[in-house]
Amino acid sequence: MAFFRYGSVLEHMMIVASAPFRIPNVDRAGKLKLVYFTDVQIASVSAAESALMIGTLNPSGATHPPAYCYEIDLTGCTYTLHGIVAGGTEAEYTTPDQPFVITIHSMVLP
Repeated sequence: MAFFRYGSVLEHMMIVASAPFRIPNVDRAGKLKLVYFTDVQIASVSAAESALMIGTLNPSGATHPPAYCYEIDLTGCTYTLHGIVAGGTEAEYTTPDQPFVITIHSMVLP
């Protein structure tokens, strides 16, 4: 099964600055955070936002829209399935670890 993480341009800059590429599990203040991901690849920004309730549709407050989709490798990572995203249509998983990035795909607007 493949797993995918959706990220903003800001997160993308943090990922490509690391080597090897990993999804960061810390916030801007350096505090640990969970990494959210799903098991479906979504090509468009608007479809990802509505399926996963992210970006401009984030119920906690609008955030930057996703610009990239990262296929991730969960080898050595522990993760939890939380079920379908509240208000969305796809499954949500989290990990406290830093998954490796396998491939990076630019997302299609809108």
